[in-house]
Amino acid sequence: MSSRHFPRLEIAYSSLYLTLLIPGIVFVVWYEYAYRVGDSAAETAYAILVGVGYVGVADAAITVGVIEGGIAIMVLARIWLERREQIIFEQGVEQTQKKWEAWNNRRLLAIEEGREFDEPPPRLDEIRRG
Repeated sequence: MSSRHFPRLEIAYSSLYLTLLIPGIVFVVWYEYAYRVGDSAAETAYAILVGVGYVGVADAAITVGVIEGGIAIMVLARIWLERREQIIFEQGVEQTQKKWEAWNNRRLLAIEEGREFDEPPPRLDEIRRG
């Protein structure tokens, strides 16, 4: 998906990424200062840099998975709903067709027997759309 087509998607990506990234960075810095007290300043800085890199990559993967997974679920749900609506519509058409055929058979039988047939035809707007 492109944020050019969905401007709010860019906001969703940014919001989720930052929501995960900031606590991740805080945790890495806290861990390095709290538990790795014997390291030199350079070793601590390097460890923080590497940890932040890992957090950034993991956050990106989680963000893409959550956002794209949500989009995929919504697309699949829409396809399922459209198919369901189509099936219900086709069943309604089939039921209406049967009503018309039964009505027409009664009409033809009345004509054949010489009886007056004043039954109104079935309504076309009875087809259910879901």
